[in-house]
Amino acid sequence: MSTTRTRANTQTTERASRIAEQMVSYVETFGHMPWQSGLIMTAVRESITGYITENTILGSSGTPYTGANLMLAAMAIEKNGWTCRHFFTFNRVKELGGSVNPGAKATFIQRAVFGYFLNGERLTEKEAKEAQREGQDVDELYLGIREYCVFNGEQTSLDWQKIDAEDREKAKKKTNQNETKFRQDLKAEDILNDYTKGCEIYYTSPRRGDGTYYPVADYIEVAPPTAYKTPANFYSTLFHEMIHATSHKTRLNRKISGAFGSSDYAKEEMIAEFGASLLMSFTDSGVGQTLDNSTNYLESWSRRIIEEGADFSKTLAQAIPKSIKAVEFILFNGEEAAA
Repeated sequence: MSTTRTRANTQTTERASRIAEQMVSYVETFGHMPWQSGLIMTAVRESITGYITENTILGSSGTPYTGANLMLAAMAIEKNGWTCRHFFTFNRVKELGGSVNPGAKATFIQRAVFGYFLNGERLTEKEAKEAQREGQDVDELYLGIREYCVFNGEQTSLDWQKIDAEDREKAKKKTNQNETKFRQDLKAEDILNDYTKGCEIYYTSPRRGDGTYYPVADYIEVAPPTAYKTPANFYSTLFHEMIHATSHKTRLNRKISGAFGSSDYAKEEMIAEFGASLLMSFTDSGVGQTLDNSTNYLESWSRRIIEEGADFSKTLAQAIPKSIKAVEFILFNGEEAAA
């Protein structure tokens, strides 16, 4: 068991906002949300499954990016038209005998930094995990976000193709290759049937054609499949509510606050809708059949966030990794996702 506390840090807030602005820049450049991109959807799917391909986006150490950093790197690749799927820190470029091209603009990525304490004594991260496994109450203090500047291989003088091939081969040996389990032609009902950690699902009047998650009682109500135009519409709606249900204290314990229409409520809706789109992208139906509806839905909540005066870029940056974590929870049935 552990308790997490937060230490206020103005510099951390500024860094988080700057990184989040990259997401907004992407939306302004392409005129659509990141999850409408085939490249980004593929990158997120591969991150969740742990399957390494030539499209997997690697960080400076050769480890695949995950979460928000994966989204940031994928957006930078698409925005700049790079073919290279490998990023490097300035120091690693130098260590490899290369240099960063003059005028190259860095991509910002981030890592949350924590301090760990047990009975007032500070622990290393390794010691903290061991103590947690033993059931001890470790106190986690959130220290802030550490920011890194990275450069795509094409922004350097490196023979990045050779380095990328070597790092990619090493990454394959370190990760779980779940290609068979999570190919892109799963049946939507398979995802539903394999997920046993969810709440009860009850079918309501066919006239409703929508769904609702009730967090206090922890159950979902959804219209039966016959109430929808296509099976894809039914599963997209159900997956949306299943993502909401991962917020329950017995699952991911994601705090949901705010009245209907508020920016906090809108953030949770973005988490659920992006998660539903991502789950659909694993199925044989794909996300295409429901993409327009999802996009319109997300854009309406985005406008609500902006109208309320909330920081849209920060909200987007917070929502995406939480959505990915919820999808991982469902696909891996509450177990730890692939390394």
